[in-house]
Amino acid sequence: MATVGSIQVADLLIALGALGVDAPALRDRAGIVQSQLDDPAARIPAQAVVRVFDLAAAELDDPLVGAHALKHLRPRGPLFYHLLSGPDTRQAVRAYARFARVALDTLDVRFIERASHAELTFDPGEPALRASHNALDYIVAGNLAGMRAAIPGFVPLGVDLAHRESGAPGATEHAFGCPVRFDRRVSAVRLSLATLESRPLAANRLIAAQLEKMSQALLTTVTAATARERVANAVRQILAAGAAPQRTDVARRLHVSERTLQRQLEQEGLTFKELRDGVRAELSQALLSDRSMKVETVAHSLGFAEVASFSKAFARWSGGSPTTYRTSVAARTQPRLTSVRKHQRGDASPTRRARTR
Repeated sequence: MATVGSIQVADLLIALGALGVDAPALRDRAGIVQSQLDDPAARIPAQAVVRVFDLAAAELDDPLVGAHALKHLRPRGPLFYHLLSGPDTRQAVRAYARFARVALDTLDVRFIERASHAELTFDPGEPALRASHNALDYIVAGNLAGMRAAIPGFVPLGVDLAHRESGAPGATEHAFGCPVRFDRRVSAVRLSLATLESRPLAANRLIAAQLEKMSQALLTTVTAATARERVANAVRQILAAGAAPQRTDVARRLHVSERTLQRQLEQEGLTFKELRDGVRAELSQALLSDRSMKVETVAHSLGFAEVASFSKAFARWSGGSPTTYRTSVAARTQPRLTSVRKHQRGDASPTRRARTR
């Protein structure tokens, strides 16, 4: 099931509200919960987003709400920051294409350089989004808004849309502020080659490198292929937030019911408990290897309210107590540490011993 980042959905509702829609009522009618929008890591089902467009178009009697939302878009989030901080526009656009699935996990964005111009193509992947001309328009509009805000003097050569023209003739072109071609094989923004040589407003190679690392981490979480990977990532995120990972919380984070979550894991021969315990066991061993960290702190970091509960669970995972495990790790690493220290002092060097005699 395709999902959209909560930031993108929140910005969509703000833009639609500026067009005159009752945004809170629209959110509720589409089945979106405000707490999801407040959580930057949350994902919203794409079907709910399509419903937002359908309801907004009916409420405003406007068949072009996706294109008209462009007027009120205020770019933000990782994809926009890639456009804003790239060393040059070519590299910025390439990063945008590479990490586009952070916004929509089925979105395929491709950067193509031709002899006369360049293209950034958009395929939402999800059938419901492909069938919604407003969703397609909004995806392209989001890119245009980002580029106009990030690249000084940016003027697109034009836009291609993979649907027939809707609304009054010329209305979509007016909304986008550039030439528009309809009924194309794929939706795209066309750029001049000169634009690719320009510098974004806040070009910074170091910041771009850090953004790439952050986006890669986000992308790994968003596009995890198996239920095992998705659930394990969700468990780690909840632990990192300082909470105990319960099945209800993981299902909510993945935007599925508990029953669906259980069924997906069963199809891979897993249960939620054994998968959660596997993540906790792996993390507990890493944390216990740091002798400066108290066992109580390790327990709390893994979502256990009491050390006794953690110790009992750890014994079940590893066959011994946390203290015993920590002692065994120290015994295994001490000889290596001693050897390293001797080497650093030169004690292990026959040449050095000969020189000191």
